[in-house]
Amino acid sequence: MKTILAATDLSLRSERAVRRAFALAGAHGAAVRLVHVVDDDLPEGIAARRSQEAREEIERFCAALPGAQGIEWSVEVLAGDAVPAILEAAEAAEADLVVTGIPRARWLLDVFGGTTAERLARTSLRPVLLVSIAAETPYTSILTGLDLSPASAAAARTAKAMAPGAKVTGFHAVHIPYAGLTAGGEHNALGAPFMSLAKADLEGWMAATKLDETIGAPRLEEGGVTVVFARMMEELKPQVVAVGAHGRGGLSPTLLGRFAADLLRDPPCDLLLVRR
Repeated sequence: MKTILAATDLSLRSERAVRRAFALAGAHGAAVRLVHVVDDDLPEGIAARRSQEAREEIERFCAALPGAQGIEWSVEVLAGDAVPAILEAAEAAEADLVVTGIPRARWLLDVFGGTTAERLARTSLRPVLLVSIAAETPYTSILTGLDLSPASAAAARTAKAMAPGAKVTGFHAVHIPYAGLTAGGEHNALGAPFMSLAKADLEGWMAATKLDETIGAPRLEEGGVTVVFARMMEELKPQVVAVGAHGRGGLSPTLLGRFAADLLRDPPCDLLLVRR
């Protein structure tokens, strides 16, 4: 990575994101572009004061970071709606990664439009890392779901590129119809053909995408994706979950898959969303 854009609203949640952005920049030799957005509906004098105060606060915080020495960084305070402004800044900077914090839940906003983080993840064509845990150590364990889509392949590649020293574990969940209603429980003879076909499909897709050279052999797990994901989280306790963001049915390029959308609402750790 050459450029990381960190979007901050000056909250504690954003502070964690800024720290992680600098940690990743230090590991990659990348530059950090920090962006804060002031509402352009504010009276001109108030907006100017807030812009100046925000710039001074961000500069003071970054200058005091132990890991900031030797890293190129800059601060940009913009006026406008947060999401379009951040996305435009990311495009202008050709950012390899957009980093932001998990915002405080606001019920009405969630219902009618989604939080800033969710809107960013839904609309950004660049990878978005939502930071929820303290950036005290480098990433060592990343979990990524593989649904045989281009987006999930991109998520796995981006995760490995972001944290090349981390172990990236891919998993593919296989739902077996009526598995619990037949003799022998979940692992029964009726499920064998499903697992065999899924194994062949997964191996062929891994070879075609060359992901087997990037993250190694994935885990083929029996069960629904939500159940398998919970089981893998409990077993591996990853610091990051990487998910391919895509909508099925082609209705809109801004739609997330249901699994990604559910994770975005309540991320169990840092969350990397990649569209392409």
